[in-house]
Order: sequence, then C-alpha cells, then structure tokens
Amino acid sequence: SRPGLARHLTEAGAEVELRRLAERKRWVNRAITACTRCAVLGCTVIATLFVGVLDPAAGRISYCNAGHEYPMLFRSDGRVERLSVGGIALGVLDSFPYEEGSVTLDPGDFLVIYSDGIPDATDELGTFFGEERLLECIRTNATLGAEALTQRIVDSVCAHEREAARADDLTIVVVKRLPK
Repeated sequence: SRPGLARHLTEAGAEVELRRLAERKRWVNRAITACTRCAVLGCTVIATLFVGVLDPAAGRISYCNAGHEYPMLFRSDGRVERLSVGGIALGVLDSFPYEEGSVTLDPGDFLVIYSDGIPDATDELGTFFGEERLLECIRTNATLGAEALTQRIVDSVCAHEREAARADDLTIVVVKRLPK
C-alpha cells in the first residue's frame, strides 16, 4: 500500500465516493467498482473492503465483499453462513465486475464483521488466534448483546496475545436482530 498523505487522500476519496453512491441508493457492487476506479487513478493502492447496507425493518443486508475477511452470519438455529459474494481486493485490477449479495437477518440471527487483525493476532510464540478460537468465542458468548459480544471477542484476542506486540488493528462490528 502507499504510505503517508497519498494513501490517506485515496482512502478519503473512496469514502466520499461510497457515501455519495449510498445517498443515491445505488447498488453496493457499483459503489465498490467506482472505488476501484478511484484507487487506480495514479495511485498504487490495494485494500480490502466490505460494504453492507442494512434495511432495519426487513432485516435485509445488501453487500459486496472486496477481498475482505468473510463476515459470519450466525443463524438462530446454530448454522453459520459466510458472506463471500463480491470480488477481489480493490486496486488489484483496473476494472473488476464486482457482484452484490443479499441476506436477511431473521429474528435471533446476528452478523459478525471483522478485520484480519482478529484471526491473525499472535501470542509470544507466534501462534495465531485463528478462526477456530474466534468461532468458539462467538458461540460461547452468542447470548450476549452486540456490544458485550464485541468486547468479549476483543478481550479474548488480547488474552491470547498476552505480552506479544500487536501487528494489526482489531476491528469488529456485531449486528444482532432481536428476537420477536
């Protein structure tokens, strides 16, 4: 990725483009395609991105995943689905036909969106936190509210790291649809 001011200006441009397209209620895959065009205009930027638009009344999420970790959708019956529809990371190719996916959160379902800093966190021996620990933590604490679940995941990652230096950020979003 490009360091410094150029990188931040490119990120800001991509964010502005996403907001502009979201305000016009355009499809999220078109917004990501537009960001790819922004990213390649004179810059060498490769970034992953997950964009989701939630219709709270219907519980419907339209999304596009551009090379990001696959968010996990936990169904109230215990099944886990991965939100993988989209395409490759931004900036890899000048143009890419991103696809758009859609899922509905039924009452009792919840979605966990996270950055690679969560599963890639390591302890002092270099052992990754990994997706299995993440899944176990989420399943063990699934009855908690969204904020408490988020904190429990971060606490679990920090406990795993112990004294090891953190190599990446820990970004996580939990969206729960309350039971009726």
